[in-house]
Amino acid sequence: MSKYTTEVRFICETAAGLETSQGYTSVNKIIEKALPTVFDFTFPIFDESYRSVLETKILKHYYTREIGLESVGLWKLKLETKLNEIMPFYNQLYKSELLEFNPFYDVDLTRDHKLNKTENTKQTGTEEVDTSKNGSVTDETNTEENGNQNSTSDTNINNTTGSTSEETAGNTKTHYDKYSDTPQGSLQNVQNDTYLTNARMINDTDSQTGKTTVTGNDESKGTTTSNTDTNNTVDTTRNIDTNDRENRNTTQSANRDLTSLDDYLEHVKGKNGGTSYSTLLNEYRQTFLNIDMQIISELDELFMLLW
Repeated sequence: MSKYTTEVRFICETAAGLETSQGYTSVNKIIEKALPTVFDFTFPIFDESYRSVLETKILKHYYTREIGLESVGLWKLKLETKLNEIMPFYNQLYKSELLEFNPFYDVDLTRDHKLNKTENTKQTGTEEVDTSKNGSVTDETNTEENGNQNSTSDTNINNTTGSTSEETAGNTKTHYDKYSDTPQGSLQNVQNDTYLTNARMINDTDSQTGKTTVTGNDESKGTTTSNTDTNNTVDTTRNIDTNDRENRNTTQSANRDLTSLDDYLEHVKGKNGGTSYSTLLNEYRQTFLNIDMQIISELDELFMLLW
């Protein structure tokens, strides 16, 4: 029985067309019939199919509570205002509750990689070489030799010879024929074989037998004069001209087209870190929310706080 204003059950029974109060077994049917009349206004909801579920929970929770305002019209105005203010936030909570995931997975990575690469490389090179070598070498040699040599020799020979020669047929005699064409030297060089132009050894055979005695006096006196003039001139000239020229022109060209396609899909999912399963479970439990009760609690100020 109401003491200060009116209870929510009386508002619902009136909206359902009842003149007398009904018992517990009729509460659900009464609320179902009263929903269009009590909530004849709109407020944002994340899913229209959940609107009637939330409205039913609100009325059933405060079914035996008195409204905290003077009239039903004023109470409905405050109820509409409050729901429009708080529901945008709670709608986000409802949407987050719809997300499904494995609390024991700390890795859920999907990588879609697609790379289409086209490369065009063109290379052109020109090399030009122009080499020229010029050279000149000149050698000149001029040699001149002049000489004058005078030689005077006085010879005085006084020779007395006495010899006896006995020859028998069949004996062999040997004598030497020596010759030198260098009159500037002395005869001593010829006698001791120091300088010879020509020397011959001759063997003679005499078949006569006899005895010869020669006695005489040989005297020779004379003067020999030699005068030699030398004039030797050598001229040598060498002239070398070098002309070496090289002209080379080289052109190189390269063209390369490269097309590559790298396309793959990678999905990594599971537990990768060192956190234990119990820790992950406790963290998951802390995310549990009773969003319906949070909304109902926010509406408590619209009802009498004394009963």
